[in-house]
This record gives sequence, C-alpha cells and structure tokens, in this order.
Amino acid sequence: MALNLTQAEIDALLAERQQLIFGIPIRQESILKQGDVIAKATDTDNAQRKLFNFYDTDVLANYLLEREMLTGEYVAAPVTIAGDLEPVGNLDATNRCYPPIGQTAPVRIVEFDGGGLSDVNNRIDLTYFLDTPTNTLSIESYWISRQLEIQNYLQNGFGGTSPSVSGIINLSNTITSTTTQITLFFTVLIAPPTISPGNTFLIRKGSDQVAVQVVSVIDSDIDMPSFEAEFELEIIVLSMGTISPGTVTIFSGWSGFINSDRIAKSDSVNGFDYLMTQLTTQLDFTIQERITKLNTQITAINNNGDPLIDLSASTNATTSLNYLTSWQVNKDIDDTTFSGLTTEASTRNSQHSSRITAINNAMPPFYTPRYTAAVDLADTSRGTIRIKNFRIGAQNQTANILASEQARLQSIEDLLTIAGVPF
Repeated sequence: MALNLTQAEIDALLAERQQLIFGIPIRQESILKQGDVIAKATDTDNAQRKLFNFYDTDVLANYLLEREMLTGEYVAAPVTIAGDLEPVGNLDATNRCYPPIGQTAPVRIVEFDGGGLSDVNNRIDLTYFLDTPTNTLSIESYWISRQLEIQNYLQNGFGGTSPSVSGIINLSNTITSTTTQITLFFTVLIAPPTISPGNTFLIRKGSDQVAVQVVSVIDSDIDMPSFEAEFELEIIVLSMGTISPGTVTIFSGWSGFINSDRIAKSDSVNGFDYLMTQLTTQLDFTIQERITKLNTQITAINNNGDPLIDLSASTNATTSLNYLTSWQVNKDIDDTTFSGLTTEASTRNSQHSSRITAINNAMPPFYTPRYTAAVDLADTSRGTIRIKNFRIGAQNQTANILASEQARLQSIEDLLTIAGVPF
C-alpha cells in the first residue's frame, strides 16, 4: 500500500525543500566568509599576544631571571596568557583576573606590577660548609662567600676555638656524608676533654679525615679516667665514603696548608692530602655554581628586549665567567691564584648592588604597557581573545544550522520518494 499525501502536504514539503535548496548554498558561503573573518581575528589576536609577550617575556621575564640570580626573588605565580588571560577572554569567572560585575577589563592583580614575590623555592641546605645556615638563598653572592670561605680554609685552617682532648679516643658510630650525630669515648684521661658548641676539629682514621664543627653536646658522662660524649655536629668536609667505628685521632687547631704544599697539591706537614683534595673539590663546586649563575645572567641580559638595557652588565658578568672558567683548567690553590680569585670576587660583589638597583629601576616603566596589552587581549567585551572566540562561535553556530538543514532536506526528499512524488 503506497504512502498517500494530500496535495496540501505535498505542496508544503516541496516549498520547504525549495527554501532549503536555496538557503543551504548561502549558508555554506557564509561559513567560508566567516572563516576569512576568523583568520583575520586570529591574526589580530596573535599580534596582540606578541605585544604582551614582548613586555612580559622578552623584557620583564629576563630582568626577573637576572635579578633572581642576584637576590633570590622571583614572582611565584606570574600572570600568563594560558593560565589567566585566555580564561578571562573565555568568560571563566573563577579566574583570579576575571573582572567584577559591571567591568570588562582583567583585574590588575599585584603580579602585573612586580608583586607576588617569593624566594622559598630558591633555597638550599648544604651541611658540609662551615657555619652554613639552612635555607640560605642560592644566589651568586652566596657562592662568592662560600668560595672565599673555602679559600680561607685552605690557607688558614678552620680557626675559631678548638677542643682540648687527650687520651685514647674511640668512635662509637659510623660517619658518612649524612651523619649529624656522633658518640666519642675517651679513655686513659688526665682530665675530661673540653668540647663545646662551636669547636672545630678533624677526625682521622687511617688515611681518611673528616672536618666537623660541634653544634651541641647532647649528652656526656664523666667517670674518670674515662669520658663519653654524644655530639650534634655539622660536617664541613665530607669523609671518603665512611669512617667506621674504632680508634680515631682528633686534630684540633689545624692552621691550613702552607703555600708550597698547595702548589705541590700534597700535604708534607700532616699528610692531609685527602682533606686538601676535598676542599679543592668543594672550591671547584662553588665556582661552578657561580659559573651557572653567571651564564644565566648573561643569557638573560643578552636576550632582553629592552632597547635601553645596559649591556655593560653582560660584559662584567662575562669577564668574571671567563676568569672562573680559566681557573677550572688547573684548579690551582696557591697564594698567587687565591689573590686573583679574591680580587675577582670583590669586584663582582661590588657590581651586584648597582645592578640590582638598575634592574629595579628598569622594570616599572613596562608594567602599565604590559597590563594594557593584557586588557587588549582579555577584555571580556572587546579583547582580541573574546572577539576571535565570538567569530569562531558564530561559525560553529552556522555550521550546526547548516547540518540541521541538510539533514532536514534529506528527510523531505526521502519522504517524497516514498510517496512517489517527483521533485
């Protein structure tokens, strides 16, 4: 049995079909034109992003990176296009920069103006340097002071007060690079040893030595002629692997290596060759840290887009870099070499304060232009992100309507075919 349609039904279907046949090409052409509009909006948005990135990435980020190497400060949560401006442009009301009701420009949070500073993630804790407090800023000046400290160890020893000890000394626990407490047992004493916080001494067993500083005396027990004490300590020079329990020797009042031994790189006085090697290794480590900081500064300066940047800062850093790199060739530790290293360190230290001031003065003029560029990107009414997304949304809506119309046309033609109505 054939599907029977009334003439009115047939006329309505044919009229709707005709409208669709007429309208679908127009809709398709509209989508193509909208693609051109989207391409232009995308180009405009890309250009605006480049302007923001110029102020933010090319200029301010390089100043911030350079300053971080000098002061340890950095912006903990900087404003970014992906993290802040795109969400605002996409009307994400949960974003920290989303404008309050009645406003359309992104909120000018403190990060736009150099605020939100932190130094927490740029801290270190190296227990094998004398008097190194925990959570010390890892900045170039820190490594300069560590460099000079180790040079002084090599030339003059550890200085300060030393314990008064005598008799046979036994170490009750193993010392490794991570040891923070030891127990020493003294026997055959004339008088109890005097060991107090701040005392510095060397513990030697066989060919290995470890330099320690007493932080506190945890417990002690005097039962003449023996004495037992447990100490909290800070390791200054790491031991070679471990120092096992047993009889050890304590050297106090060590006054460093004489110049001729440092030239020969062998201790003819006490045979502390390992100690000399370890201190030289630590000196090399601190200088390498300085080199890393200097390389970062040089790169930041040379990549900075500020047309008025003072390139002499790069020249100064490069001079120090080259000097330190040349030291690493032979790693000499004689008096003449140390005199040169000390002079370089003093010169570099004197450059820091003026450079920090220059950086702090150079950044503020870029804050407002960066914020203005952010507004032009993310304004919820006129920002290029919003405009581009609006154009894309309009095209998507047109494409959805087109798909619906094409499906409707197919349905009408299927119905007419089943009814045997020509079209």
